[in-house]
Amino acid sequence: MQIQDIIRRNLIRIRNQRALTQDQLAERYGCKRSFIGQLEREHADLTWGVIAKLAEALDVEETEFIVTERSALEENHLLIPLLNVRAEAGINGVIADTAEPVDQLPFKRAWLQSKGYRDDTRIRERLFLIKARGESMEPTISDGEVLLVDMDDTVRVPENIKNGAVYIVRWGRTGDAFSVKRVHLDWDLRQIIATSDNELYRAQSIDLAEGKPLQYYVFDG
Repeated sequence: MQIQDIIRRNLIRIRNQRALTQDQLAERYGCKRSFIGQLEREHADLTWGVIAKLAEALDVEETEFIVTERSALEENHLLIPLLNVRAEAGINGVIADTAEPVDQLPFKRAWLQSKGYRDDTRIRERLFLIKARGESMEPTISDGEVLLVDMDDTVRVPENIKNGAVYIVRWGRTGDAFSVKRVHLDWDLRQIIATSDNELYRAQSIDLAEGKPLQYYVFDG
């Protein structure tokens, strides 16, 4: 297969993964739709300058256009790193020796897109997996269950935090303890009220320290 054919095939694949029409890609690129059509139908050359602009418009690395083989798993799934961290489903902290990836688990790209995650380079920077530990969030979350965590600040700014939703909460003197809890904000007392779904566990509060924004404490889980 010629290199131009490989690039065209990957252009079509990436555009479809992003759920973009030729019109939408043309708008991002800054050209007419007909030019995108010509690129995909072999009526225009895919120079490296064009590839660089396409990579920017599609938010991918330029090397994605010269991939020659991709497994069926990689084609339809995104591999998200599982970190060596366990979030306590109690309120006593977490085992967090090193936040290093120990595995990768596949998530369907279509499912991630249905949840509002764009299939771009940033998704690899904002999502990771950790395991829950303990019984305080049962029956919602069980011991050992894998949790998908979004580290992006846009979901953690105060106006986007949903009272009563489940989040990973950072706390403790050193800030390296994490708990899976339902979050309720009390701005008057500057506290996070962390509650459990298991009625045997009582609610506890986390004081918001001066100089540390809410994003320091709460991660979308």
